[in-house]
Amino acid sequence: MVGLLSKKFKFPKSEIVVVDPKNLPPLPSQCWLKPKKHNQGGYDAVYIDKVKGLVHFVQVTKSDTHSFLMGYFYVMIESLVKREMSEVKKMEIFFVIESQNAPAFKFSTVTGQGLLKAFGWEKDKEIEKLRLVTVDGVDSWDALRW
Repeated sequence: MVGLLSKKFKFPKSEIVVVDPKNLPPLPSQCWLKPKKHNQGGYDAVYIDKVKGLVHFVQVTKSDTHSFLMGYFYVMIESLVKREMSEVKKMEIFFVIESQNAPAFKFSTVTGQGLLKAFGWEKDKEIEKLRLVTVDGVDSWDALRW
């Protein structure tokens, strides 16, 4: 298994803003960012808190394997720093997976090692910092309506 398994984690509620990661609009101090492209690589959502300097990336997957393409995370966080956040004090990346897949979960492809170093993610040790969050009983992932 990869990363740190988080048995319980409560994501904050907040406004959702649909964005292009390369062209961010002015953002509220706390919000969820949803990529304009439904098939955006890397992540499905990003939570930001400008006051705390917090960025949470969230990727939801049904599978027991997934790619970890750090270039997508880098583009978004660089856009946030240039346009919206003076400083990122804490960046976390969460993979939300079904509980039954947790013991066997692994990454099929990992690229972009070192890109996130400026944000506290040591090169070639990024997978160790990932947080896995499990969910039970999701009969239809479409019910999440994300």
